[in-house]
Amino acid sequence: MAPPLEWGVIGFCLILILGLAGYRYGQGEWVPVLVSDQPEDLATYCLSVLNALEAKQAAVTLSDVLAACPEPIIVTNDPEAILVSTPDAELYGFSEIEVELNPLTLTVME
Repeated sequence: MAPPLEWGVIGFCLILILGLAGYRYGQGEWVPVLVSDQPEDLATYCLSVLNALEAKQAAVTLSDVLAACPEPIIVTNDPEAILVSTPDAELYGFSEIEVELNPLTLTVME
């Protein structure tokens, strides 16, 4: 290739890479959204919010888990953990999630 053409290709690639990086890192933080009250949507929303809290290593309370997992998902408090259970494991995709508080860990049981 001729030198001007090579520099043109290199310049184009650099502009493309910088543009993609700006697009990726210019977006705000991803926030889960509850789409509908269908069992699979409720389960996906619940798991997404709990995973986001675990990734942030946030201090989780019972009210956080109650907000993340709407009814008919059942949330019960235990001294060492919070237990999230579903009425039908096949419909929701999981039977229980154990949310251990110190340190924050999730255990999903299918």
